[in-house]
Amino acid sequence: MPRRAPWTLSRGRSQRNLTEGAVAGGYTEGDMRKMFESQTPLGRVGQTEDIAPAAVFFASDDSKWITGETLLIAGGLR
Repeated sequence: MPRRAPWTLSRGRSQRNLTEGAVAGGYTEGDMRKMFESQTPLGRVGQTEDIAPAAVFFASDDSKWITGETLLIAGGLR
């Protein structure tokens, strides 16, 4: 999802008291795992348990003042 997509969606929906957010999960598994592990500041690839809390946050009341944002969860890898 392009980083601008949540912002674009949120513009029309905010008037109806709806917020939009996106979670951009980093690399998790696959053939290139060792390469990503060596490049990630945390030295490992992400697990479901690393990314899921961000989705829970966006679904909670704690994010009621956040709209149109993309939260990158990638262990420091850009």
